[in-house]
Amino acid sequence: MTRTHEFSTKVRVAAFQRAGGRCEKCTVRLVPGKTEYDHIIPQEFDGPSSLENCQVICSACHDAKTFKQDIPAIAKSNRIRAKHIGAYKRSGRPMAGTVASGIKKKMNGDVVRRHPHD
Repeated sequence: MTRTHEFSTKVRVAAFQRAGGRCEKCTVRLVPGKTEYDHIIPQEFDGPSSLENCQVICSACHDAKTFKQDIPAIAKSNRIRAKHIGAYKRSGRPMAGTVASGIKKKMNGDVVRRHPHD
């Protein structure tokens, strides 16, 4: 995924200084190459690329936050938005037992076509 607004160098330096060289989630000492600058409010939810929305965390904490919190929340938001505007994908077949399916189950358990003359 390409980012439209990354943190500026000024914001990253200020955030690293604020963190004191430690992960802001688990407090492990940060090492070059394993330091991530994360949006507290994801960009997909219009989170700004500001110092207040930036947290300096280790790669392990970043992966955990991204895969357990951000991605599911974004996917759910996209599903709700698509449903709201009527753009969600409908399944190819109607649910069994509905009038649209063309079958019904009788009280004795037999499954028959709703309109046998078709």
